[in-house]
Amino acid sequence: MTSVVLTVGVGYSGTESGGVPPSGTVTFLFTDIEGSTKRWEADAETMRVDLAAHDDVLRKAVEAEVGWLSEHTGDGVVAAFQAARAAVDAAIAAQRGLGLPVRMGIASGQPRGERSRAAVQLDRPDR
Repeated sequence: MTSVVLTVGVGYSGTESGGVPPSGTVTFLFTDIEGSTKRWEADAETMRVDLAAHDDVLRKAVEAEVGWLSEHTGDGVVAAFQAARAAVDAAIAAQRGLGLPVRMGIASGQPRGERSRAAVQLDRPDR
């Protein structure tokens, strides 16, 4: 197992997505465009368009569920939600609106630490 610490509130557009980051038990939605490296190598211009569309669809889906866009990972995003159901609904809406294959994962956890931003430590199996 590998521990991953995610921070809520360092977002690139959190203020667009509900004003304040979630607290208490936080549910994260992770996205990752499948085969993005090969897509960039095969046709960079198409990938630029696809990535912009991905980001737009995810922003709208997260905002519709009053989520917080916490991080952009290059070919995906990390969003945080106060309720697990909101994360699931955002993922479903995004998948319906995307025109390319995107992996999505959801995980919940309690904030740890005494920082001004909430950090959630999640354990994940090593690949």
